[in-house]
Amino acid sequence: MTTRSARPFAGSPAFRARGAWTGIPVGVIEATGPDALTFVDHFTTASLGGLPAGGGTEGFFTDARGWVLALATLLRTETGLRIVTDATLAAGLLTHLEHHHIRERVELRDVTATTEAAIVAGPGAEAVLAGLCESPLPTAPHSHAMLRCGGLDACVVRVAGQGVDGYRIEVPTGQRMQLAEQFAAAGLADAAAADLEPLRIEAGYPAPADILPRTLPQELGRDGLAISFTKGCYLGQETVARLDALGHVNRRLAILAIDSAAPPEVPAPIRRAGAEVGILTSACESPAIGGPAGLGLVQVKALDAGGLQVGDAATQPWRCGQEPDRA
Repeated sequence: MTTRSARPFAGSPAFRARGAWTGIPVGVIEATGPDALTFVDHFTTASLGGLPAGGGTEGFFTDARGWVLALATLLRTETGLRIVTDATLAAGLLTHLEHHHIRERVELRDVTATTEAAIVAGPGAEAVLAGLCESPLPTAPHSHAMLRCGGLDACVVRVAGQGVDGYRIEVPTGQRMQLAEQFAAAGLADAAAADLEPLRIEAGYPAPADILPRTLPQELGRDGLAISFTKGCYLGQETVARLDALGHVNRRLAILAIDSAAPPEVPAPIRRAGAEVGILTSACESPAIGGPAGLGLVQVKALDAGGLQVGDAATQPWRCGQEPDRA
């Protein structure tokens, strides 16, 4: 194979070259009450006990077998927690938690329908947002604060490690357009939500489509960000601990460079020597990789051996800073 120069694509130019914002759907569950923190801590891989109010962390929710139900951001508040996940997962996650809710003094509410969110990111975006807020912005990953922003009361969350380096702004339903007017007046570009997809894939951050049935937390590559191996008992911990003791997984979520004219339709089988060794679950045009790219759950042995294909296209693992060979 020969090295080919990266091809120019239009994906996410506003987020890469200048400050931009876009509206995004989110799912939000509020857990409040004296037992909110300890209750939720029994159902997530994240350690919540040491989180201060205003702090946050990633965490998986698993079933009793250790299979992933959802990846979420857990935000500690003065009254409990805000659990922020994909909008399609909130209702199911609430049902899962309520199934185990017996006597604990906790109230669980799905506030997805009353919450709108926007992402603000890119060079210069932080300065624009700081100018709209009446108090300093949170700075640590997943830290958050209720701020007066553009004349509105908003939850401002520092977002990092998901392909986006910026902020998520959460406001009551019906108020996001008022934020949009403030952003426009401040010179912040209006981007499309689809512009975030290449950034997410290039960072290896899994969307629900990437979390196949019977996926284990360690297969998704968030060990240091979403899993505590020292916290107390939680649902699914036995499987997570057993896999940690083994020291390896048999498959993992990989960022893949795909040598094709356009991103393939997903899901699509990933093959090596004619045998299926994984599934491509997300795909996009990637400016950083210089062509089509995607995420897929792939057998580790096959990743190490190489020679992967999606359809007729040669496919290989990619990491930021690595220039893929392309025919």
